[in-house]
Amino acid sequence: MDIFCEQIVKKKKTATEWLTVLGLWLFGWLITMLLIWFALLSRVYLPLAFLGAIGVIYGVMKLSAKFNVEYEYAVTNGLLDVDKITNRSDRKRLISVEVNTFDTFQEVTGSLGGNDLKNYDKVVMAVADPAAEDKIYSATFRHPVKGRVLVVFQPGEKVLTAVQKSLPRNLQARRFG
Repeated sequence: MDIFCEQIVKKKKTATEWLTVLGLWLFGWLITMLLIWFALLSRVYLPLAFLGAIGVIYGVMKLSAKFNVEYEYAVTNGLLDVDKITNRSDRKRLISVEVNTFDTFQEVTGSLGGNDLKNYDKVVMAVADPAAEDKIYSATFRHPVKGRVLVVFQPGEKVLTAVQKSLPRNLQARRFG
């Protein structure tokens, strides 16, 4: 019987990300106003300045859209894929791993500090909202190319159940959720 389950979670923007987006828009507004002011003074470069202003606005829109992030967790017959989706159009595979190769799988209690993360060659942080009701889980494993990997994610009930069914026997004995 095939098992397929997926979940998309929208990442909540941090205060730093909101301030960065605000700064981008303020900077874009300032550059646009300077271009229009320059165009009105010189009159020769009027069409060029207006094209430049349109380009600045377009660039700011594209840059600020990069902060709209979602994560997709998909479990297909024991294979966990974690993707990062930017602005609902750009998809990047963060990791693809067989769940039965997990060394550890546990609920995260507390916060992951700098020393905890230094022990890994690659850390995949795919948490939507640390303050949400969904529990946060971490999995560690050895990847043939990426080395020692830590994946931190926030699966819903269906994805969590699909992952639990594929865990190695020594990890299945533990109860999650």
